[in-house]
Amino acid sequence: MERVPIEFEGYRINSIDYSVYEEGLSEDKDKGKLQVKSLLTEDRKNAQLIIKTTVNDENNNRKLIIELSGFFTVHDIERAEEFLSVNGVAILFPYVRSVVSIITSLDNENAVVLPTINFTKPSSE
Repeated sequence: MERVPIEFEGYRINSIDYSVYEEGLSEDKDKGKLQVKSLLTEDRKNAQLIIKTTVNDENNNRKLIIELSGFFTVHDIERAEEFLSVNGVAILFPYVRSVVSIITSLDNENAVVLPTINFTKPSSE
C-alpha cells in the first residue's frame, strides 16, 4: 500500500470574530476572501496550514471572520508545499464551511453555507 503524501492530524479554531450591525452601517464590504498560509517545521516532516476567511452577510447584517489551523504529517518532503496548497486546503476547507454554517445558524434561521471549491483547478475569478 502506497503511503499518502500528507496525513491530516486534526484542526483547531484559532479565532472567530462575529458581529451584527445595523442595516446600511457596515463599513467593510469584504466577502469571499480566502487567505491561506502554510508553515513547515525545519525538517519538513510536519506542517500547519492556516485558512482565514471573511463572510459579510449583507442580507442579515452580520459579518464573520474565522481562522482555522490544520495540522499535517508530511511524508513526501520534496513536494510538501504542492500537496499542502492543493490537498491540504481541500482537506481543511470543509471544516471552515461547517464552522461558518454552525456559527451563523446560532444567530437566526438563515445559516450561511459557503460554496464548495475545487482546489485542483485554477480559479477563473
